[in-house]
Amino acid sequence: MTNPGTTTQAELLKLIADSKGEWEHIEFKNTTGELHGGMETLCGFLNGSGGKVLFGVTNAGKVQGQDVTGATFQEVANAIRKLEPPAWIEQIRIPVAGTKEVLILETTQQTDGPYTFDGRPYQRIGNTTSRMPQAEYQRRLLSRASARHRWENQVAEGYSGSDLDVEEIDRAVRAAIYCGRLESQSSDPFDALDRLQLRVDGQLLNAAVVLFGRKFMPYYPQCTVRLARFKGTDKSEFLDQRQLHGHAFQILDESMHFISWTGALRPDNRNPNSRSRPARDGSLLPERLCCTSASQSRPD
Repeated sequence: MTNPGTTTQAELLKLIADSKGEWEHIEFKNTTGELHGGMETLCGFLNGSGGKVLFGVTNAGKVQGQDVTGATFQEVANAIRKLEPPAWIEQIRIPVAGTKEVLILETTQQTDGPYTFDGRPYQRIGNTTSRMPQAEYQRRLLSRASARHRWENQVAEGYSGSDLDVEEIDRAVRAAIYCGRLESQSSDPFDALDRLQLRVDGQLLNAAVVLFGRKFMPYYPQCTVRLARFKGTDKSEFLDQRQLHGHAFQILDESMHFISWTGALRPDNRNPNSRSRPARDGSLLPERLCCTSASQSRPD
């Protein structure tokens, strides 16, 4: 699909300036005469976390534009058909000077990969596009075959957006933007579920309920973790124990609170040279990893 004028020239210049050159999510091409190389990069973006290829921009980031005709779009459409499996590629036209335009081909992260272009898989590392190693391609193929049947990727029957913790979704999105996993925040919290691939055709997946749900029993008994503190090392005498119910972030936070509340693993009681030093955010990284693993390792 082509969208003339949906992005302004000022927005284009800002995009180029903010990118500070070609990198993991953006590539410049002088014209669609370099379409084949641009499509290889687009394939790499599909196999990564998405990106944009800008035609009509030099490698140095100078906007020069090109004449975009019906023949240009036919050529682009033929190239897109060489992507396997088929992928949605957004086409955006930006007038820059006279009859000259910049054409952007954009894709977001996809779940149906690995993708190939003209029969070959590609990957994007930094500002370089290269053939994906055969071993990695085979690994992804096997992963795709199993992922389609995994429980977390199945539709959460009987659940809707009103059953989710919207505030937790907002916190997760802000954290993802801070870590570079998402580029921007939408005003619609449920748009984030689509971008995080937690909703398909407007239907929530089980993964969305586990991450952000507000009601679990009786259909999600795995959203439970039991915590205990023992006297000694033989587990024969309990000093304290709790059973937590909630979404994954609640369980993680409450588990960390329990560990901190017991006092046994406070950072100020540890050897400063221990591997269990606090993470940068002040949390206890090894303990957080243990709690995360415990909350994920529940039987279906």
